[in-house]
Amino acid sequence: MTKKKELSVEERAKKQAAEIIDYAKRRGAEIVDEAKTVALAEGERVLEAAQSEIEAEAIRLGAGISEKGILRVIEFPPEYRQAGISILSYFSEVLNQKHPDTETAISIEQFGQKVRLIITMPSGDREVIERTLEKYGEVIKGKITPTEFLDNEVFALQLKNKLELTKLELEMTKQLLSSTNKNSELRIASLENEVSRLHSIIGDNFLHAAALQGSINSLIKKYSNNKILLKALSVVESAVFNDSIDSDEQNIKNALHIIKEQEPTLLTDLYDILKGAASGATGNLITSWIMALSNALPK
Repeated sequence: MTKKKELSVEERAKKQAAEIIDYAKRRGAEIVDEAKTVALAEGERVLEAAQSEIEAEAIRLGAGISEKGILRVIEFPPEYRQAGISILSYFSEVLNQKHPDTETAISIEQFGQKVRLIITMPSGDREVIERTLEKYGEVIKGKITPTEFLDNEVFALQLKNKLELTKLELEMTKQLLSSTNKNSELRIASLENEVSRLHSIIGDNFLHAAALQGSINSLIKKYSNNKILLKALSVVESAVFNDSIDSDEQNIKNALHIIKEQEPTLLTDLYDILKGAASGATGNLITSWIMALSNALPK
C-alpha cells in the first residue's frame, strides 16, 4: 500500500492561497453583479425622479410641447384669472362647432399668474386650428361679431352670451377679493372697462401669436433644407412660444451664435420679427441678445 505523500508547508500555503484567490474572485464577481443590480435599480429610480422633475418644470415653464401641439401662455391679474380661464375653456366648444370632425384635446393649466392653453391634434390640422384660434381672438377683441365667426345662429348666440357672462364672473371675483383682502388696493372702477381689458389681454395674445407664428414658420420653411439652422430656429421658436427662457437661456444663446455663423441675414430677420411687442418679454430679451452679438446685424 502506497503511502500518500504529505504536502510541504510551502505547498499547503500555496494551495490555500489559490483557494482564497479563487474564492475572492468568485465573491468579487458576485459582489460586482449585486452592485450592478443595485446601481441599475437606483439609477432607474433616480432617472424616473429626474424625469418627473423635468416634466414638472417643463409644464411650469410652458415647455415640452410637441410639434403637434399649439400653446398659448397668458399671464392674468388675479381679478381676471377666473373669467379668463372660462373664455379660454370655451374655445373647446367653439372648435367643436366649427370643425366637428377634427380630433383635438384641449387642456387648461395654471401656474401662479400664468394660464396655459394647450391644444393637441393631428399635425395636418394645425393651420386650420391656428386660424380658428386667431378668429376667436378677433371675436373676443370685438373686431368681428360672433355671427360673422359662426354660421350657426344658435352657436353664435351661445358665444355672445358666454362673453357677456364675463361681466358676472368679474363682478363675482371682485366681491370675493374684496371680502378676503379688505386692505387690498384692488379696485375695479368700471366693469365695462375691465371686461374690455380682459378681452384685450386674451385677444391680443391670440392675434399677435398667430402673426408671430406665421412669420417664424416662413423662416422655418425657407431654411428647411439646412438641418443646423432648422434646429437652431426650433430652439428660438420653442423659447418664444413656450415661455421657457429661464431654463433654456444657454441653449438659446448657442442657437443664436450658430445662426450668426451660418446665416447672419437670418439673425436680422429674427430680430425684425421679435423686436415688436407681439413677441412679449421673451422675444424682447432674445432681441437684446441678438444685439449683443458682435456684428450680429448686417449693415
